Amino acid sequence: MANVITNLTTADGSRYTVILVQIVGDASGEETDTSILDASGLSPASTNLALARAKWALNGFDVTLKWDATTNVRFFTMSGADSQEFQQDNGSLSNNAGAGKTGDVVFDSSGLGAEDGYFELTFIKKG
Repeated sequence: MANVITNLTTADGSRYTVILVQIVGDASGEETDTSILDASGLSPASTNLALARAKWALNGFDVTLKWDATTNVRFFTMSGADSQEFQQDNGSLSNNAGAGKTGDVVFDSSGLGAEDGYFELTFIKKG
């Protein structure tokens, strides 16, 4: 068997996109560069996203979010249970990937065995 990753887009408007990701680990191993957001499928499509809000509950493992590019760029790590809102003025969580930037979001897990958890991410479409 394999870990079960369920991905649901709960909102996709002209300015914001919200996704909910549920993970059920089966002790088969870590997730690496697992796709959770395909920017070309957004309405409207946008390769220039910024993370505005994150809420998560991860039982015994961590998740690192990355912007997809020729060399993926890590931008946020979640552990335990918490939530975070981000200031967009400084652009700290905007997509700063360089060559090969797609706008897609992927993740890696660390410590995933037979644990489970979820995270919800709100992205701003910046152009």
